[in-house]
Order: sequence, then structure tokens, then C-alpha cells
Amino acid sequence: MTPTFVYRAITGQPLTLENEGLSSRDFIYVDDIVRGLVRCALAGRVGEVYNLASGVETTIRELADAINECLDRPTPLTLAPRRAWDHSGNRLGSTEKARKELGFTAEVPLSEGIRRTVEWTRDNLDMIAASMRRHRRWLSAA
Repeated sequence: MTPTFVYRAITGQPLTLENEGLSSRDFIYVDDIVRGLVRCALAGRVGEVYNLASGVETTIRELADAINECLDRPTPLTLAPRRAWDHSGNRLGSTEKARKELGFTAEVPLSEGIRRTVEWTRDNLDMIAASMRRHRRWLSAA
């Protein structure tokens, strides 16, 4: 969701917020995920499950607003009803086990992760557009 929202916002496309943006998720930056996976490989127990999460609940509306804060020209938000098949609601990862057993905690706050993602996306728009052209038939099927 975050890369799609960032791309759409940078290219001036409105962001559609299903469930009026009230659903929430536990967003975590890719660098933190990589660190967490390395910790799982080095310190995790075989067969165990570890939540690599930030432990911070963020609504989809808050995510969209944070992305817009990183832009010179904010993109419009479109509020839409909840999709009939979507029952995911609110999600927040428990970080206790990963912290205790792996020594893992997320380090990159959402605002910084979004800033980095916006910067990377701006720097790579040509590559993203080329990839989208190559995969157009798959994108139209979604």
C-alpha cells in the first residue's frame, strides 16, 4: 500500500481511502524488516513465529496525510466505503516476543520511512514507469 500511495501522490493521482481511511495497520520500514530477518536467522528458534512490526497502529488516513506532508503539492484524498469482501479492519503487531527473544525493535519512525520512500520514488520514476509498461497486462487484470 505505501509504495502505491507514494507513487500515486507523486504523480498527482488521488488516493482512494477505502473504509474512509479508518482501517489501520502496523507499518514498518524495509530497512527494519531486513534487520529483523537477519535477527531471525541468527537468533530465532526453528519453527517459531516472530512478528517484525513497529508496534504503532496507523490509520490509512494518517498514512495518506503523512505522505502528503512530504509533497510540495498534496494530492487529493477520496473517501470510499469499505469493500464488501474486506474484513481486515485494524491490525497491530505484537512486538514483545521479537524484542525479548531476538533483541529486535523497529528503529525508523513512520514519518522518516515515508520521507525516504518519497525520495527514492522520485529518484526512480523512470524505472518504475518502465517496469509498469513491461507488466501492463498484469496491472490491468488487478
